[in-house]
Amino acid sequence: MPTSFLDLPRELRDEIYACALISPSGVISPHLIQPRISKAGSPKASPPPSTTSSSSSSSQLIGRFRLYTNPPKPCPIREFESGTWRDKHPYISLSLPRTCRQVYEETQSLFWEFNTFYFSNTNAGVIRTMKMMGQVSSRLITSVTIQMDCFTESTRVISKTLNVLASRARYGHFRRLTLVWDEDQFKRLMDLARQIPMARARQYDELLEGFRTGESGGRFERVIRLPEMVGQRGREAEACARDLHFAFGGKLFWGDVLGWESWKEVFPGET
Repeated sequence: MPTSFLDLPRELRDEIYACALISPSGVISPHLIQPRISKAGSPKASPPPSTTSSSSSSSQLIGRFRLYTNPPKPCPIREFESGTWRDKHPYISLSLPRTCRQVYEETQSLFWEFNTFYFSNTNAGVIRTMKMMGQVSSRLITSVTIQMDCFTESTRVISKTLNVLASRARYGHFRRLTLVWDEDQFKRLMDLARQIPMARARQYDELLEGFRTGESGGRFERVIRLPEMVGQRGREAEACARDLHFAFGGKLFWGDVLGWESWKEVFPGET
């Protein structure tokens, strides 16, 4: 009869590892943990179970994050910062791989291989998050999804974001980036493309130019997901999708239906 965790059959341990380290939703949304202010007035970090500390170990994130497994929909930051919201959402802890060397060796790639890092206007963003994680940990990320918002920093710094990810692809394990527009944000993007007023037209052009100039030297799969828009997909929507695809490349989906691939439009029945 097993007397300790490591006495369990490897198959059972693997199942436990998967339950502990793989998000049920398939995505991880990293959020910075704000330090609490002590009575003396100096910041005092509060390490919840999911918080990780600085270490050279590849099983640890550099910085202090809570790794949510049920990312919120894009919302104002003030709504996210309420303690009530944080307490109600599940998250993953990376303390298990740090229990002993054998557990670390058995789990070292599991968290990174099977979870997609998700970024939206509710968390710190790709560039800041990877900077705080450090080179060792951030190079272990294999997949990133960005929920695009026309009026946030994620759009304005897309070129720099792509270059950061390209570096992780060259020197690390990164291999897939997905950009997602929901229906509201895609309609806003089409408004920008109409070039009224001209200041917004420049914002649209800057986004496309960011796609073209980013990711130099890095090879990874690129995917754009747009809302399905059944019965609403007119010329403006098609033109906007074409612009995005020609600037970004890879694959473009309308919902789950492939619309463009490798700079060629895909028609129903061709896939």
